Amino acid sequence: CRARRAAVSRRGVRGGGEWGASRAVLELVSTRSHVHERCIAHRDLKLENLLLAERSRFDTLKVADFGLARRTKTSRGKLSAQCGSPAYVAPEIILGKHYTPAVDMWACGVIMYALLAGELPFTSESEREMYQKIIRVDAREPQPREISPPALDLIFKLLESDPLRHLPAGASPAHA
Repeated sequence: CRARRAAVSRRGVRGGGEWGASRAVLELVSTRSHVHERCIAHRDLKLENLLLAERSRFDTLKVADFGLARRTKTSRGKLSAQCGSPAYVAPEIILGKHYTPAVDMWACGVIMYALLAGELPFTSESEREMYQKIIRVDAREPQPREISPPALDLIFKLLESDPLRHLPAGASPAHA
């Protein structure tokens, strides 16, 4: 199947609005749940690595580029390499702490925000300043009309800075 990167972008899910974005994130979280059950952390989830095999068919979402993925002994197994794309990386990675595959759920929150708001939540002129915003979870406040309160609630549950309180992969579909 020929995947189309253009179908999922910062401008949102073409033709889908909040419903389309929520379907895409639901598929992504479902995929993460499946992968996390196998104790694998992708560690580089970002819009550029999401593909739709069929335009506007969110059930055909595919995740690409497992080059930074690592397997742990358990789903709570710890990893330590500082890696990932700067705008999507979880605070514990920036801080050089050990982390679990749950860092992928942080990236799901960044992706959901970007799909709904049309921009990344943490931006700055310098990477260092952006990292400080990520550590503080100082996300750009989206326009109220852009994201509904339930969707915004889910985003900030995914963007939980305390690693022990990260929303697990299996929990968020019920919230969506």
